[in-house]
Amino acid sequence: MNHPIEFQLSVQDEQATDEDLQLILRTLAAELESQSAEVMPVAPSAATEPEMVEKGEPSSSILDVKINLDTLKTFGTWLYGRLVGTTTKVKFKHEGTEFEFEGRNDSDRASAQQDFEDFVAKLEAVKQAKHE
Repeated sequence: MNHPIEFQLSVQDEQATDEDLQLILRTLAAELESQSAEVMPVAPSAATEPEMVEKGEPSSSILDVKINLDTLKTFGTWLYGRLVGTTTKVKFKHEGTEFEFEGRNDSDRASAQQDFEDFVAKLEAVKQAKHE
């Protein structure tokens, strides 16, 4: 049985305004939803983990996402193409497993993709352990 995985996705960019961050977040949410993911914005609260929110950030830049792992791989490829050459960082967090995509230069693409595939493999292992 194909069980979706749930994780939090956060966006940070020291050079972006709050409006820019919200636009980036809406774009990511729309792409995830177009790939059949369930996406819910996380309301800012005292319970939000401090490292997931940019300092001074009045609104949340975090999404709760439920997606199947094959679709997550496709989304990762799309996301990297969007971030190349930017200062934006997108962090994926599932329980104790984290991965951060940065807008690295294009020459780092193969390395970044391999790092993301390793992250997805860790998620697959966690998911399998839970459903055995």
